[in-house]
Amino acid sequence: MICYIVLRTVLFVLLCMQLDLCAMHRLSRATIPKRGRVLRVPDNFGKTNFIIGMPSSYATTSYSDDRLYEDEPRENQYVVNEAYFSPDDDLQQKLIDYIKYEQQGIKLAIFSFTDKDIADALINAHKRGVKIEVVADAGLLADRFGKIACLQESGIDIYLYDPSQARRDVKTLSHIMHNKFVLFQKNRGDRALIWTGSYNFTKSARLSNRENVVVLDNSDIIAKFNRQFERLKKDTIPYSPKKQAGGEVKKSDSKDRSS
Repeated sequence: MICYIVLRTVLFVLLCMQLDLCAMHRLSRATIPKRGRVLRVPDNFGKTNFIIGMPSSYATTSYSDDRLYEDEPRENQYVVNEAYFSPDDDLQQKLIDYIKYEQQGIKLAIFSFTDKDIADALINAHKRGVKIEVVADAGLLADRFGKIACLQESGIDIYLYDPSQARRDVKTLSHIMHNKFVLFQKNRGDRALIWTGSYNFTKSARLSNRENVVVLDNSDIIAKFNRQFERLKKDTIPYSPKKQAGGEVKKSDSKDRSS
């Protein structure tokens, strides 16, 4: 009888040791940070002799975003990686929402701008203290529906791209400022953002054209767009209705600016 009890005890100890090793192996793999499921366990896990079971409150699971981990600084825990398409998504309202979120500054480069609602959103942001700079193609001066004049009248800084001032290695008959991007200095999650794609600020781009936009918070990409914006500004002149009425900027050639 005594031998039987001793044998059962030895078998029980061996079984517990095996369970301990298996549990440690499974959970150590689960704690590696990776996309998807993340398992958190107590700091003293694995330091006891035997682990037969753990209360569920000690080992909980959660679903995390690609870059949202417990050990990241709080300021890095907001990720913006969005893609939008027109006319499937309401790009006009998406952009207006980002403009409303902005707290410090907006820099935008645009080829065609006839959307009154977007213009009103920029004017309202300017009135609440957001610094706004606009680089636009000079061809907008020929568009009777263009919103450059009303932005300038509201106190927003407007710069018109001047092909004659642009530094180009290859001479061409004409060229235009065809960018369509918006830089936000402090937006959702208090982060800088870049909005860029094919979308002009026009009715046809919103309702009928096939357009695309991506919104990113990647600091390297944003820095490159900021450098490009400042380079574009060097190839512009500040917009003044009186000066432009005198024809100081050559309007770029464009048959259709509604797209």
